[in-house]
Amino acid sequence: LTDASGLVIPKSIKSLHGTFSNSGLVNVPNLSNLTNLTDMTQTFSGCKKLTTVPTIPSSVTRTYRIFYNCYALTGTVVMNCNSTYSGQEFKGCYKTYWWIFKNEYLY
Repeated sequence: LTDASGLVIPKSIKSLHGTFSNSGLVNVPNLSNLTNLTDMTQTFSGCKKLTTVPTIPSSVTRTYRIFYNCYALTGTVVMNCNSTYSGQEFKGCYKTYWWIFKNEYLY
């Protein structure tokens, strides 16, 4: 799977834990309308061709290793959520990025 931009994910979904992990994903699906989504643990982990990220819904509370080893990520990543289970979100990402969490800046 490389292009998930046309993928329709049901609004009722609560977890995308590891869904696209280690895939050749380049284009991500729209996640902005997933208001029940809380778990994005390792959702894009190992997607080495992924260069941009989707808007992370504010309902998300689990972001552990969400972009782990996504070597090609560049630019600004905005995560306007209150993650209570997090860590190593960008470990293994070799390019420059800014990670903006709600009310928190980590570089």
